[in-house]
Amino acid sequence: MANLTKKHPVPLIFKKIHKDNLSGELVVKGEDFSKKLFLSKGTLQFAVSDLIQDRLGEVLCREGKLDKEQLIMLNRMREKTGNKLGKVLVDHNILKRSELFNALRDQVKAIGVSTFSLVSGEWTFTTNIPQIPGDQKYEIELDELIAAGNKTVADFSYYKKRFNFRAPITLPIPEHIGKLLSSDEIKFYIKLTKCHSVSSEEILSITNSPDKLFWQQISLLYLLNIVDFTDFRVDSKVNRNIEAVNDLHEKLQSYSIDHYQLLELKNTASVSEVADKYFSFSKEFHPDAINTAPDSKVKEKSEYVLKKAKEAFETLSNEDKKKAYDSGDHKKKADRDTVNTRPGFSKKARVLYLRAHNHYKEKKYYDAVRLLTEAVGLDPKRYSYMLLLGLSQTRIPSLRPLAEKNLLKAAEIEPWNADPLFYLGQLYWTENLAKKAEKYFRKALEINMEHTFAAKMIREIEKSSKKKQRFSMFGKKS
Repeated sequence: MANLTKKHPVPLIFKKIHKDNLSGELVVKGEDFSKKLFLSKGTLQFAVSDLIQDRLGEVLCREGKLDKEQLIMLNRMREKTGNKLGKVLVDHNILKRSELFNALRDQVKAIGVSTFSLVSGEWTFTTNIPQIPGDQKYEIELDELIAAGNKTVADFSYYKKRFNFRAPITLPIPEHIGKLLSSDEIKFYIKLTKCHSVSSEEILSITNSPDKLFWQQISLLYLLNIVDFTDFRVDSKVNRNIEAVNDLHEKLQSYSIDHYQLLELKNTASVSEVADKYFSFSKEFHPDAINTAPDSKVKEKSEYVLKKAKEAFETLSNEDKKKAYDSGDHKKKADRDTVNTRPGFSKKARVLYLRAHNHYKEKKYYDAVRLLTEAVGLDPKRYSYMLLLGLSQTRIPSLRPLAEKNLLKAAEIEPWNADPLFYLGQLYWTENLAKKAEKYFRKALEINMEHTFAAKMIREIEKSSKKKQRFSMFGKKS
C-alpha cells in the first residue's frame, strides 16, 4: 500500500532509513512523474527520475557549471552520437572523469532532495538488497541529504500539527551530524536542552522565533534523530479533551449514552440550541484540535465521536426524525444490532478480560482462552478482548487456526492499529509460512512505519536461508 505524502511526507521515511540503516528501494510517484531511489545500509546509492529538471544537464545548469546555450549544443551532440551526456562532456574535455563522477553524485543527491518538498503524490519503500543499475554507487549519507532537503521545504504544517503541544526531548549529537549543523541550529539545539516538559508552542513563545524558522529548525533536528517528542501532550486542556474523547468513544461503543447525553442537551432543546451545541462540540473535539499524530488511536476515536455527534445533530434538528427518535425507534435498532453490548454485559466482560490478562501473564493460556471467549461473547466489538484472545490462542498450537481468525477480527475492529497485523505475521512465521508472515509484517509497516519489531522480522526473513518445510496447522507451506 502506498503512503500519501499529505499524510506521511517523504522525509519521514528518510528519517527511519537513517535511524535503522535500512536497505531497499524508495519509489515516489506523482501525477506526471516517477522517481526511484536505491538505498543501502542507510546511504543513498543511486536514483533515477523521469522529470526533465532532474537530468544531469539541468542539474549542471542550476549549479552554474553550464549555461543554457551550452546545454542545447551538448544535447544535439548527444542525440547525434547516441551517447549519454556524461560521455559527451568527458569526450569534449568539458569535464574530467573525476568531475563527472561528482556531477553524477550531485544529480543523485538533487533527485533525493527534490522529494522533500512534494505536497502531493505517494511513496512506497520496499526493504531489500537494491538492484543498482551498473556500477553507479555514490554513497550519499542520509544526514547530508536530510540537511539539504529540509531547506527546500516551504510548508512545515505537518510537524506543527503533530508536535505543537508535545514537549521536545534532546538526544546526543553525533560528531558527523554536528558538522552539518549551522551555528544558529546548534544554538537552537542548546536552547531545547534547557526546556524540560515544555511544549513546542510554549518554547516558540519563549524564544520569540519566527514561526517558519522555528519549525524548520526543529523538524531538521527531528529528522536527524537528535530530537524526539514526548508521547503525551503537555497541554492540560488538550489532555482533558483526549480523556473526554476516550470516555465518549467507550460509551458510544457500549450504547450507554444517547444523542441528548452525547451533546449534553435536554430533550426540550430547541433547534438553535442543538445547532450551537453541535458546532461547539465539533470545534472542541475535532481531530486537528486534540491530536498531533495522524495515525494515532485518538484521531480515529475523535472521528468516530464526531460522526456520532453529526448523527445526533441531524436527528435532533429535524422535527420528524426527533419525534421518531424520542419514540424509541433508535433503541429498537440498537437492540437488534448489539444484543449483548449493554452496560451490564460490558462490565462483566471487563472483569473477565482482566482475569484473563493475569492468566496470560502467568502463561496459563487455556484459562485465558476460556475467559476471553466468554468476554468476547458478551462484548464482541472490543478490540483489546479480541486481540488478547488471538494472542492466547497462538500459544496453543491446536488453536492457532482460531487465533488467525480472531487476530483478523481485531484488525477489522481497529484498522488503524498495526499490532494485530504484526501478531498475524508472527503467527505465520511460527507456522513456517514465511511469505504470508512477510506480507503481514509489511502491512504493519504500512500502517506504522516506525514499527521496529515488524521491520526487524522482515530483515530476519530476508536473511534466513531456505529451511526444510514442516507441517503447518493451516495445512499450507510457504
